[in-house]
Amino acid sequence: MSWFRGKKEPEPESTPEPTFSSDTSAFEGSTNFASGPPSRGGGGATSAGMGDLQAAMQIEQQKAQMQAIVSRLTDLAFTKCIQKPSSSLSSSEQSCINATVLKYFDTSEFVLGRLMKSQQGGGDI
Repeated sequence: MSWFRGKKEPEPESTPEPTFSSDTSAFEGSTNFASGPPSRGGGGATSAGMGDLQAAMQIEQQKAQMQAIVSRLTDLAFTKCIQKPSSSLSSSEQSCINATVLKYFDTSEFVLGRLMKSQQGGGDI
């Protein structure tokens, strides 16, 4: 019986039921899936693709580090050099900001140089 019309629908023709026997002829092919090289996982990415991904990640990390440095320098220079904010910087504020940034870079170079020496020599800082 139909849901909407109230008429009985004709029965569909019955299909023969499949038999599940021990016939393995369908599995006897020339393809051997177990003979390939082992997979390293990771979605099938190649080593070149992984290298590209690592390089892109390193670039993004460097960008984030540079943004953090610029933000730190901005905060440092503003706190030290700007007495009252206005729409423009005075010459003394500009020279103060310049000196602050140069000191920061000089100090960073000095610290990096010391770290490099200590890593090469294996000694204390």
